[in-house]
Amino acid sequence: MELQLDPTAEGVFLILPPHPFSMVLADCGSGLELANHTGDQMSAERNSRTAKTLNHVALGLGLGSFVLGIIYVVVVVVVASAHYVQLIKSF
Repeated sequence: MELQLDPTAEGVFLILPPHPFSMVLADCGSGLELANHTGDQMSAERNSRTAKTLNHVALGLGLGSFVLGIIYVVVVVVVASAHYVQLIKSF
């Protein structure tokens, strides 16, 4: 059985699929669902915009953390290899 939704119908809003980095904010869609079920369109739209913003913030923080982690590993490897070279030259 296939679920058919009319996107122009009142009370139907787009719910974004979560980004891998936004699992921390997994509960931010609760207000959207509650407002959507009660028929409060203004509140549902506001909550939808908030959820989208928080989703993008979470994605940005996740990607930023990933990039900083890569930079940290590269710096540690470079410093460790320079220290190793100094150690080898001292013998």
